[in-house]
Amino acid sequence: MLEILGVLIGFVAIILLLSIVATALVQAVSSVLKVRRRAFVRGIRETRFPRTVDDIAQMLETLPPAPPPQGNEVYEPRDPVVIEKLLNQPIIFALDDPRATWLDKNEFIGPLTASRIDPVVIAAVEKRFEQMKRGMQDMFLTVTRGITIACALVVAFVFQVSTPLTLERLLEDEEFRVRAEALGTQLVHDPVDAYQNIVVDAGLAAREEFLRAHPDLKDELGEVTLEARSVDDLIADVELALEGEEDPTSLSSEYRELVEKSLAEADLASLTRAGLRATDDLAGLDIRLFDMSFDFYRPVDERTGERRFDFSRMLGLLITAMLVSLGAPFWYERLKELVGLKDALRKREENEQARAAKSA
Repeated sequence: MLEILGVLIGFVAIILLLSIVATALVQAVSSVLKVRRRAFVRGIRETRFPRTVDDIAQMLETLPPAPPPQGNEVYEPRDPVVIEKLLNQPIIFALDDPRATWLDKNEFIGPLTASRIDPVVIAAVEKRFEQMKRGMQDMFLTVTRGITIACALVVAFVFQVSTPLTLERLLEDEEFRVRAEALGTQLVHDPVDAYQNIVVDAGLAAREEFLRAHPDLKDELGEVTLEARSVDDLIADVELALEGEEDPTSLSSEYRELVEKSLAEADLASLTRAGLRATDDLAGLDIRLFDMSFDFYRPVDERTGERRFDFSRMLGLLITAMLVSLGAPFWYERLKELVGLKDALRKREENEQARAAKSA
């Protein structure tokens, strides 16, 4: 049992290191392509947020009358021209600023409130803002996932790590298994600083930012563990925690976007250092960058002694890419679980041996 756990620890350690390299590559590609900025601009231009006088006039026609003012409140007439100027000002500013990647709801609601626009109109604008925001989030996540899958494929093929062959080597080569297991144990018990942001702290910034916007949800999210989780696992738990809230789908989408943003905006230099460190650690296991050969796909046929193309090698790389695309946080959590399980089994075995020695 301990030997099988050693194989699994070594394998997960290798996939984790490949995932760290892929994470650094994803961030580099996203930075060069300005993915967040592009999704932001497309989200503004392609969603149905009212931006023209005619759009606003049509929106106003669908709304019920303004409620009667209370106390000293005074509402201005619903003038589409005035509302159009108020709504377009933050959008124009954001489109003109090449660094802008986000719009805050208060940038729209604040000017409307200050201009004494009635709450029915403000509620309608808020609803359409949420639709625009969701469109931006969906575009960003779609592109980011595509880049992640592409980078996972690149990493698997560049390092030529086939899942079946790696597992076979771990089972048959004791020296390789010991080295891989030792590396996996080291990653759990004493994670290198270069890896810390990717595998441990990825969700903390997202939680802080989300709770600043929704302080009333602190208790609901108190049991959700953010560190070292895949994004999909994290959001599944967030959705469960927010089941009783109004519009939980929108809240969980906002949370997902913040987590992705936290990962994407991590310092590129630190991610590069992590990627280089992971490359060095893989080299210690004789898994080297650019140590590629076409002969990998053409192993020697034991019967004929000739090299023949083996499709299973290609399939093995695709399986590796699929595993790498799950992300470094996911694999770090699995590695912790395996190392903890082996430590517990080893201690139990030692205790049983000690009791047997005493009884003898």
